[in-house]
Parts: sequence; structure tokens; C-alpha cells
Amino acid sequence: MKAQTYSLITIILVVPLMLYITSYLPAASELNYNVMERILSDQLCMVERSIEQDFSKAVEISGKRAFIAATGDVISKGVSLDDAIPDIIELMTNGSLYGNETIVMYNNTIYDWNEKIKELNIEYIMELKQENLTASNSDGMNVHVTMRFIINITDKLSTARITRDFYKTTIISLEDIEDPLFPLNTGGYVSRSMREHPYPYHAIKIDTGTNTNGNCIGNVTFDSSDPLASERILVINDSSGISGFKGVVSENTVIPSVSCYVLGISNATDVINYTINSSGYNEIYLDNQTNAVWSLPINDAIENGYYTKFNESGPDIFKRLEGKITSSVNGFETFVNIPKFLLADVPIKPGQVSLAYLYFSDSVYSGVPVRGISINHDWFRVNNTIAARYNLTELMT
Repeated sequence: MKAQTYSLITIILVVPLMLYITSYLPAASELNYNVMERILSDQLCMVERSIEQDFSKAVEISGKRAFIAATGDVISKGVSLDDAIPDIIELMTNGSLYGNETIVMYNNTIYDWNEKIKELNIEYIMELKQENLTASNSDGMNVHVTMRFIINITDKLSTARITRDFYKTTIISLEDIEDPLFPLNTGGYVSRSMREHPYPYHAIKIDTGTNTNGNCIGNVTFDSSDPLASERILVINDSSGISGFKGVVSENTVIPSVSCYVLGISNATDVINYTINSSGYNEIYLDNQTNAVWSLPINDAIENGYYTKFNESGPDIFKRLEGKITSSVNGFETFVNIPKFLLADVPIKPGQVSLAYLYFSDSVYSGVPVRGISINHDWFRVNNTIAARYNLTELMT
């Protein structure tokens, strides 16, 4: 991460005006005193707002670095934390873990920021205090950090004063921070950064046809002259005379010269076009057992290691730092990628479900393949509970 920076532009702009006012005030006998007082009050309010905004940014940067430092320590030592929340707080406030300073937090603790603000050469009196820092899981991919913030600002003549005492909550994103569970459970050979699933769903049945044959998966095309026909699934109003495509979806029921198709879907072109545009996922799966066209961005989630948030889900970041693989309220979860385990010579568990925290468990969670996913990932397994959560029940084999 880049070095911590702060945006105190408001203070820089306001200070010259305040210096002018405070120096001019004693001699301004003909100027209405109330007007001068209001001007000073307005300027102090601007400074206070700037400091408050900057404080939120400081907490965000310090919190992000604290999680990077904590995960880095767990991964490098192969030992989980004893109590992750106090450890994160220690990093944010003292820049240390178990009393040992960490370079990641150098000059980036909350109190480093506090001292920088106090060192500004500004012609007014300012008192800052932070206390009662707490951290809690928000929704798996984000953490709430709450801290009491006390600020008092006054000019040297005590003409105006701003006093604020409040609790400030800042959201810390875990995006791109490494998940400690993977190296902890693979001997350090497999790593994974936490990135949120970017699609609005994992699996949906787009529509059902009246005549189907075969199973196939591929990117959608609406062009019957597509030069990459053998790799694409054509969606068209009339399938008469169509050949050469990997699959065909048609509104009529004329059988095309291909081995994989779903026919008789009313408004197929409009429905599928809307689905891929709204989801951003261009691949569809034709399934002859459900007579349907499916959208399965879960394939992308498996391939790229995306994480998904659920109300009741896998372990949150604090449990992960502690090496715990039990579920959490508002936790998050991801799937293992067995080919990457094999490349790293990590022993695998055949038949175990592919949800990472259950896969890493000492318990046995047996699963079955899923049509539409097993085409690209023949090792992928789910049980009934996982299938229901990801809308895969109809595709279980």
C-alpha cells in the first residue's frame, strides 16, 4: 500500500484567513464584534469538519494496514492469532502485535495521525483525543471500526470555540486482503486474496423450453454468421437451417443441425439478452434434464476464487485470523480450486464438498457433482444445503 496521506486542504486554506482575523480583531473597533465572531465561528466549523473527515480517512487506512499486518503475520509464521479483535486494535493504536512493532504500521497508527495534526503550525488552540476503539464484523467483506473522538478548537482570544464529542464508525474493506485460512490449511502452499463475487446471483434458470437435447455451455451470440460458431451458443427466433454452433436456443421448435439445443422458449432472444446485460455474465448452459437455459456465474466464482456474503455463512475475518473454520452470522465463503491444490502438491479430499471452510474441516462433508459446473470443474462437489443456498438443487447429479 502507498504511504498514508491526509487531505487537510481546508485547514491550509482557512488558516491565513484566521490569522488575518485574529490579528486584526483588536484594532477593528469600528467593525461589528458579532460579525467578527460569526466569521471566526464559521472558520472553526470548517476546520473541525476537515479534521473529522480526515480522521475517518486515517482510521480507514490504519484499519486496512492492520488487517494486512495481521494476515501477514499469520501467514509468515503459520500460526493463527489468539484473539483477533484486540490484536487488530493493538496494531491500529500502537503499531505492534504482541508488543512487537510491525513495519506495515510504521507512521500509520491512529495516534500517529493525532500527533501530525497537533504539529501543524496553526494559530489556534486545538485539543484532540481518541479512545474506546472497537472492531466488529459488518457483512463479511467489511469491518466496522468505532472510536470515540473528542475535539476542541478555539482561537487564541477565546472569541469562538468548537467542541465535539462523538463516536465515529468507519467501514474497513477487506477487498484484496489475503485470506489466512488457505495458507494455514495448505501448509502455506496455496494463497487467495479476498474479492467479492461481482454478479447479482450464482445460478438462475433463465427459461424452460419444450424440446431439448444434450448439455452444453458457452458464450452467447445472436449472430447466425458468427465466425466462432463452434464455440458459441446461438440464440435466435428461428432455428431452421442452423448448423455449426456449439448449441442453439430458439423461439420456434424446428430442430437445428446441432447436437445441443433448447427449443420453444417464448421471447428467448429478449429474455436471454436482458439476463446477460443485467448480470454482466455472457455464458449460458443448456440442460436437457431440466429442459432449460441456465446462467451460472458460479463457474466464474470457482475459477477466480470470489467470496460471497450470506446472513449465516463461513467464518468472518476474525475467526479466519484465529484459524477457526466454524460458521458466522454475516460471514463469507468461497470455494476451493482443486487443480491449484494439485499443482502445489497439496493433498486433496476426494468427494468432500468444495465450500472452502467445510472442505478444510476435520469432519466429512460428502458432496455430489453439479451439471453445468462439472463440465469445466469435474471435481466440484456440493451437498443439499450448499446447493439450496446457491440455487443448484435442480442441477445436482
